[in-house]
Amino acid sequence: MTKQVLLKPLLSEKSLAQQALDRYTFFVEQNCKKSMVKASVEDVFKVKVLKVWFKKKPGENKKTGKKKLTKKTADRKIAVVQLEKGQKIEAMQIKEK
Repeated sequence: MTKQVLLKPLLSEKSLAQQALDRYTFFVEQNCKKSMVKASVEDVFKVKVLKVWFKKKPGENKKTGKKKLTKKTADRKIAVVQLEKGQKIEAMQIKEK
């Protein structure tokens, strides 16, 4: 059993468009490595991973409270996973009406 490094899937217009190219996007732990993400995706979804990319999403400054003090949100790490041709993750498919 591998350590769970996947936090949640990232579902945006851009990531949904990349699903046609067998690429899926996830928020992952800050300190994980590509091999950990590959092993976790293969273990959870029973698919074959060819390649993994990372992107960093810096935290934003938000104004909160009565005095509108600024507070910085946490940085996030995003992993894009390329699957073997023809394989899909059924849990991340959007059903059309």
